[in-house]
Amino acid sequence: MKNVTKLFRILDCAALKVLLLVLGLVFGVNSFAATITSAGTGNWSATATWVGGVVPGSGDAVIIASGHTVTVDNNYSCASLNFNGTSGTLNVNSSYTLTLSSTIIVNHTANTAVDVTIGGAGTLTGATGLTIGSDVTPTSATVLTTLNLDIANISVGAITLTADRNASSTYYYNNCLLNLKSGIVTCSGVITRNVFTGSATNTCNITNNVGSINSTLKLTSSTANPFPAATTCTSTLTLNGTGTTVDYAYNGTQTVLSQNYHHLKLSGGGTKTLQTGTTTIAGDFTLSNAASTTTADNLSVSGNVSVGDGSTLTIAGFSFTASGTTTIGGGTSGSIVSNSASGTKIFVGLMTINAGATWNNSSATEVYTFRGGITNNGTFTANAGTYTFDTNNQTLTGTLSIPSVTVTGVQLTNTNTLTVATSLAGTGELIQGTNATLNLTGTTTPCSITTLTTTASGNTVNYNAAAAQTLPSNTSYVNLQITGGSSAVKTMAGNITVSGTLTIAASTTLDFGSTARTLTLSGTGTTNLANSGTILTTGGSGLAHTLKTQSSTSIGTIGTITMEVGNVFEYYASGNQTIENINYSVGLTLSGSGVKTMTSVTTVSGNLTMSGTATTSGCVLTS
Repeated sequence: MKNVTKLFRILDCAALKVLLLVLGLVFGVNSFAATITSAGTGNWSATATWVGGVVPGSGDAVIIASGHTVTVDNNYSCASLNFNGTSGTLNVNSSYTLTLSSTIIVNHTANTAVDVTIGGAGTLTGATGLTIGSDVTPTSATVLTTLNLDIANISVGAITLTADRNASSTYYYNNCLLNLKSGIVTCSGVITRNVFTGSATNTCNITNNVGSINSTLKLTSSTANPFPAATTCTSTLTLNGTGTTVDYAYNGTQTVLSQNYHHLKLSGGGTKTLQTGTTTIAGDFTLSNAASTTTADNLSVSGNVSVGDGSTLTIAGFSFTASGTTTIGGGTSGSIVSNSASGTKIFVGLMTINAGATWNNSSATEVYTFRGGITNNGTFTANAGTYTFDTNNQTLTGTLSIPSVTVTGVQLTNTNTLTVATSLAGTGELIQGTNATLNLTGTTTPCSITTLTTTASGNTVNYNAAAAQTLPSNTSYVNLQITGGSSAVKTMAGNITVSGTLTIAASTTLDFGSTARTLTLSGTGTTNLANSGTILTTGGSGLAHTLKTQSSTSIGTIGTITMEVGNVFEYYASGNQTIENINYSVGLTLSGSGVKTMTSVTTVSGNLTMSGTATTSGCVLTS
């Protein structure tokens, strides 16, 4: 009989095991999920940390009880995470991840403030939502429930802050605060603020401006507005804490909260709509990944402005100040468009337009102020705007075409090619760098700047309007080009010295004007004149116009030189020179030293003057 009873017990045990196996296969492991509460402070892996001595598994609901700190010391999973009590901390250690499959909830208490923290150098991921507040009615005090996020990385779905209020005539409130202290918080849902029972006296606030902070709020919700209006309660969103970043990162349309920021990033593609009220970015303003936006208010950026490949920043009819550097493009594209003459536009740091990128002033009358210079390796479209350079000495690098340039009280150095279509003016100084080119195409007086310094090796200044122009007085050039065609008479306003080559294009005239002027070709090489046009020294009989050269062998291409009585052609080198075979219909002066060699019969219709230790050699000199 005992053996029979034992046999049935064995069969019953086997059947039970089979039944448990079948139930597990049918309903899954999570059917046996438990709610596991912390028993004290300790590591997640330690059985002593948990009531019942069971380490939570992937299907379990975890509760951090009041006053406990639980440290995630390996990679773990659970379903949900709740904080019950007035305090508590979850820390995730560096290189470890806690993965959730459900929500994080921070519960109110009836009449006591709650202050809990999720921190550490690790990662918390997978939470479908984050809720601060529960339907707990205060009865004797107004209190605040706070969640501090101080973790390196946390990703959640929607974030919900829910306040509460009692129903008696003497109101008490359970309010909410989400404090973003450090790390990256990625929110893939909307951020909602509301009440269970309450009024506008309830508060549901979010801040990144309390304590030592360096947080990033990354918004990846596909909903166009990640911050829908708060319901019933009062909600203050303070997102401009020093060192903090708000990143609108969804690849699609998003509305940027009307708010001042520290660092503002628009990193997802699509249109990011700025609102009235966003007037200050205390740090950097960054667009990337083909994001685009248009200013909607006066905007001051204290840090750097960066517009990446494929992205577009449109500066509309408002004031805009970039106090740091401005960088357009990352090497393939990107653009800044300024489309209105309204508002002041100031760029304090260096503006860099990278290869493939574009600066486009589409407004005909816009005025811009630069204080850090411009480097252009892409496309710079200035249209008819006026560009003022002031406050700091600056440099222009690359090819730039700017219609009106005003330099106020500083030095502006052109290192490559600058074309000024209307006017180069101001109380400052434009300096031509080595091998730089300055094209002045404005009519009448294209250059009225106080100081034009054009002495660097190899640089060229080209007066090239197809119309009359006046050249500034007392200017020394290296290479001077006079171009423009038959109606382009260029008149000297004062003495000019050219140490390299003076080039006068066909059908173009260089006129000495109606007051005595001296044009000095001071170069000592073999060619310092390439005249296919006309040098005109008329302007009145008896004017003491002087054309001087110290070319060592041949002046170059003489072209047409029209002179009057009283004018002088002078060879003044301190060394040997070859005298050109032309009719010196006015006067010829041989000065300096060395031998002045005449290669053929030389006719002087005016006065012949020799000074210094110069001597003549060669053919017959007639007068």
